[in-house]
Amino acid sequence: MSVSTTRSPLPTIALLVLAGFVCIFNEAEMNIALIAISKIYGIEVTSAQWLTTGYMLITGTFMPLSAFAMGRFGSRKTVLGALTVLLFGLLVSAFAPNFGILLAGRLIQALGCSFFTPVMMAVIITLAPKNRLGTYNGVMMFVLMAAPALSPTFAGVILTSFGLPWLFYVIIPILILLIIALSIFLPDTIEARQTTLDMRSVIFSILGFGGVVYAVGNAASAGFTAPTTLVPAGVGVIALIVYSRRQLRLERPLLNVRIFANRQYRASIVLVGVLQTILFGTILVAPLFLQDTWGMSASQAGLLILPSGVATAIANLMAGIAYDRFGTRIVPYGLAVCTVGYLGVAATMYWDLGKASFAIFCVVYALGLPFAMTALTSNSLKSLEPEQYPDGSSLNNTIQQITGSAGTALFTIIVYRSFTLPGNTYASRLSNGAEVSFLVAALAMLILFDTYLLLRPVLTRRRPDEQVRSVLES
Repeated sequence: MSVSTTRSPLPTIALLVLAGFVCIFNEAEMNIALIAISKIYGIEVTSAQWLTTGYMLITGTFMPLSAFAMGRFGSRKTVLGALTVLLFGLLVSAFAPNFGILLAGRLIQALGCSFFTPVMMAVIITLAPKNRLGTYNGVMMFVLMAAPALSPTFAGVILTSFGLPWLFYVIIPILILLIIALSIFLPDTIEARQTTLDMRSVIFSILGFGGVVYAVGNAASAGFTAPTTLVPAGVGVIALIVYSRRQLRLERPLLNVRIFANRQYRASIVLVGVLQTILFGTILVAPLFLQDTWGMSASQAGLLILPSGVATAIANLMAGIAYDRFGTRIVPYGLAVCTVGYLGVAATMYWDLGKASFAIFCVVYALGLPFAMTALTSNSLKSLEPEQYPDGSSLNNTIQQITGSAGTALFTIIVYRSFTLPGNTYASRLSNGAEVSFLVAALAMLILFDTYLLLRPVLTRRRPDEQVRSVLES
């Protein structure tokens, strides 16, 4: 691993984070468009949802290969190649004549982002001073979380004013400029080395991660006990077991799963995965509720959600700085604030307290979430050795994609299975489902709060080199 010393890292970091913003904006903008797409193509919302679930399927399947790509081709070639694939996928979707081609373009976009996002994070982690990892991660998350904050508003306005293809048209020229700029400023921060591709590992990786994410995606429409869910889930779990055992035997594994032996990393990333499940589930439910229950347009729903997205972005910056000073002690405060926010949104839906109440409580949970998620993500990476950063970044992103997909499927099931609750109209039944969804989110925060207290000795453990540094500084 090598870091260029002849150039300031700031242009590299800025361009990578901007490209990451484009990736996440592109991923998140579909949430606000699902209802419009279902009407345009005459399909069910659960079918249109494959634009998001399928996206996560591809990213969850191929992200584990990003660590190998970094090692085989270096960070520069991997980044430029991944963004070029993303550009091609945008062009396919922009000119798609039917839903099938639109979905194909989305899957190509996901392939590009699946390789780009872990490399971006690994490069930034490599450049960041160890004692300021939380701050750098917070700044990165501040920009990246601005993407899902802004995407509902901008995507809603674009969709309402210009139509579906323009969701892709506006991104294409920005991405072209970023590819040109990165080709100039991006060095091989993580250099290529001689590695061989173990095809059996690749096959088991695709079957394992792909099978699990595909099963979770099917669960949204068929349920968790359906054969179309259980069979791919079973194949995926078995393949992952074989894959993991093989990685432990290889001298140069495709993905270094040994980092799971690190208890601090393992505890941190499991909690992050649960938080990601709740985050993606509520991100899906909120626009559906606003449009189908309160009758708002896509742009109106996006504007109402915007303050919470801005709050999340700002809170990520604050959480990164706070983590460097207080460590994971900030996590339970974030979880407590989230609980209040989710309960407030559920109460607003149940008693129809109005748009202002909805927006305020969304801001409340949006302020709390980063103090848990950003702190735990930083904690997971800080527990690793520098040479483990590519594998840690790849695993982190893979787990978050799988759990995000699980959240989308789980909350879709909660919403539509709640149609059995009392309600005379589609809107009232959807409202029932949305209320239950946010109550489930609040309950999950309480469980995570108790879990953090149980795991606190593991999560707050310092590495020996950090203990020595602390003694010397005192």
